[in-house]
Order: sequence, then structure tokens, then C-alpha cells
Amino acid sequence: MIASTAKVLIGPVLFLLILFAAQSIRFRWAAGMLLTFPALNGIGLFVASSKSIVLSPPMIPMIAVNGILCFLYITAIQRGWRLFGIVLTPLMLLVLGLVLWALVFLLDIEISSEWQPAFVVVCLMIALALTRWLWVKRERRSALRGSKTLWEFLQNWKEWYVRVVIFFVLLVLFVAFSYIGADSVAGRLGAAPILPLFALHSLATGNDPQAKMDATKTTVFLGPIAAISFVVLFAEAVYQRGFWFGLSCLIVGWLVCLACIYAIA
Repeated sequence: MIASTAKVLIGPVLFLLILFAAQSIRFRWAAGMLLTFPALNGIGLFVASSKSIVLSPPMIPMIAVNGILCFLYITAIQRGWRLFGIVLTPLMLLVLGLVLWALVFLLDIEISSEWQPAFVVVCLMIALALTRWLWVKRERRSALRGSKTLWEFLQNWKEWYVRVVIFFVLLVLFVAFSYIGADSVAGRLGAAPILPLFALHSLATGNDPQAKMDATKTTVFLGPIAAISFVVLFAEAVYQRGFWFGLSCLIVGWLVCLACIYAIA
């Protein structure tokens, strides 16, 4: 019981830190990759390690969908997309993003274990090509205004507490569906776009939204590759393993992901 509780409580803490990192201009080119950082994915597989290899196939395609949603959200903000003559606001785009994700969720797509390596390679090739294109077209900026420190971010709790609560609720739902044997539903919930869409909403409604959106967009397609690779390897590593081994793998996996993200950025 203590181990299960500890597993669930770790998630919201990391989620809060990733929200801070995504809104910080200090991380500039890393922001796009941080949007799809495997926070909920990793915690979910860690919590349900007894069936992690069953949960990963439906989780993987939803991560790719998250990357596409991020790109569409940023592009819509930059270009002022309209729907029925009305300019789409950040909140409207967040809701539309959730609706689109829910529609794909209902398709119940899975990538079986034997096809996962090939899926990663194909996605990587596409992501590299798109990232190259976005890098060439990026907005050049000689100077960018600073952003909040971690302490300032934590003090402004009204900006993030609702998102952390939603993250916690999703994690509990993940555990519940996994427990009753609805593995496909649990796996897809484990890739819910709570981090990317809410982080983008924060960027769009905060200071210097255009500068942060430009920087975030550049690496937005590389983030899902890191997250998918993490899920493929982590699901195998923690399958039927104990709490401390799983926690060690989770921490090491996240550190490797962060190292890759900042090295690329």
C-alpha cells in the first residue's frame, strides 16, 4: 500500500516541475521536447509494472498524436486561425485539442511489440525532416525577456494547481482501469495530453507568447520520439519487477530523456 501510494504521489510533483520548465524561456529550444516528456507515461507504467508490456502498445500511438496536437496548437496561435469566423483563443484551442485527442482515443489504435522498433525509426525520420524545416524557418531573435524563477512560479499557484489536480485524477483513473483489466483504455489514458496542452495554454496566455511559441515549435516533433523510446524500453525494464528497481529505472530513464533533450536543444 505504501509503495502504491508513493508511486502515485511522485507523478504530480514531476508534472509541476515540467510545467515550470516548459514555460521558462531559459530552456528555449528544449521547450518543444519537454511538452511530451514521459511524465504520466512513466508514472503510469511504474504504477502498473505487473502489466507494463500490455499497456505500452495502446500508449505509443497516442504520444505521436500529442506531438501533432502541439504543432497544430502553436500554428493556430501564430496564424490566428478562425473557426466559423471566430479567432480561436488559447482556451478554445485547448478544448479543441482535447476533443481531437478523444476522437483518436476512440479508434483504439495499438502498436504491437514486434512493430515498435520500426515505428520509432519511421517516426524519427519524419521528425528529423520536420525539425530541420522548422529550424530553417524559425524566427531569429537577438534577445528574449526573462521568465519566472521556480520560486516565483510556485508562488503563483493559481496558474498550475488545477492542472496538477487533473493530472492526479488521470493517474488514479489509469490505475483503476488497469486494476479492472481494461488495459487498452488504461494505456491510452497513460498518454493523455494534460502536460502539452496545458503547458501550451500557459505559454499562449503568459509573457512574450510569440517568442516562446517560436522556440517551442522548433523541436515539437522530437519530443514524442524521446517519449516513445522511453515507453518501449521502460515497459520492458519494469515488467514484473519490484518497487525500488522500478523507481531506479524511472529516475534513470527520466535523466536520460532530459540529457537527450538538452543535448539536442
